[in-house]
Amino acid sequence: AYKAVTKVNNVRMIPWVNLTMGEIYIAQKKDDKAREHLNKALIAAITFKDAVSERDAYYWLWKLAEKTQNPSQAIKYQNSYLIMRDSTSRLDLAHEVDKLQFQLEMEERDKENELLKSSEISKEAVIEQQRLQNLVLIIAVVAGITIVILQRIYHGKRKKINNQLALQN
Repeated sequence: AYKAVTKVNNVRMIPWVNLTMGEIYIAQKKDDKAREHLNKALIAAITFKDAVSERDAYYWLWKLAEKTQNPSQAIKYQNSYLIMRDSTSRLDLAHEVDKLQFQLEMEERDKENELLKSSEISKEAVIEQQRLQNLVLIIAVVAGITIVILQRIYHGKRKKINNQLALQN
């Protein structure tokens, strides 16, 4: 993995791979190789502004300095690690706050969408009710006009029959 990442020069992976190589060499008790990779990881992390990798590099350099009994180096790396740990925890908190704010905004938008949907459904129900009322009104008007026309026709025929009866009498 180290060879592949360095070959393609993947800047995001270089600190991580060097850290991993440093940890492997610490486990194998190859302190010089471990220090070399951890320093490469630290330089890459600082260069590429990768605070988490920088923090982890300081941590492993601190542990390596303790292991090799170099107290001044251990204190230097420990202090740097603690500073970076506080810094990254603040970054993590800021990311968490951003994430929670985003979730809150999404929930508010979802509620707003639900309100809009329910409002739309109620408006559609009102429109459908008004259509039904209009249809009933049209049927009533047509029925009323039909009744008036039929009454006129009936009244005209009755009048005609009454006139004929009056003439016969």
